[in-house]
Amino acid sequence: MTYFALLFVLAVYLQLGLGRGPAYVGLTMVSWVAAFGLAGLALSRLPAEYAPVRYADVCGCLLLAVCYLAVCGYLLAGHHTGPGLLALLGIGGFGLGISSNSLINRMTSATAPDYATDLSGVISTNAQLSGAVGVAALGAGYLAFARTGDATTSAHALAATLGACAVLALVSAGAALRAVHHTAQGNPHA
Repeated sequence: MTYFALLFVLAVYLQLGLGRGPAYVGLTMVSWVAAFGLAGLALSRLPAEYAPVRYADVCGCLLLAVCYLAVCGYLLAGHHTGPGLLALLGIGGFGLGISSNSLINRMTSATAPDYATDLSGVISTNAQLSGAVGVAALGAGYLAFARTGDATTSAHALAATLGACAVLALVSAGAALRAVHHTAQGNPHA
């Protein structure tokens, strides 16, 4: 949910709250999206028997939650944009990439090959539905808080939205940890 929501809310924040142009907005999001892609490459290079790989989705969700909270702090400290925001977005994108890739790997490993096409459809549908719900819910929350459109109000609205994203990332970390424990107890379909 938070991936598409962040892309939407950050674009609205930068354009309406700070008055930046679409090119600036697109370039700001490059660190988030590029780090997301690099995470999959990094994760695939780790040996499967390396113990922390079992917890990669948990660690990715925790890193994402920390990033959301760090961006909140950055905004509430009076920074509206800049290199600090780009670096934090890169860290968050990396965390999301680790958790997403690890979770997809966990699901495909636990599914019989006969159901691979079904799983592919479920994963794609889930991504689209959760993205739409995230944009609708978190986007509406942001827009409700950022009504005046000035930079400070918009930054506070973005911080509140990212706080909600951090909570969702922590809930996801808890769910991922539960799945790791179920798998360790011999139930790979948890």
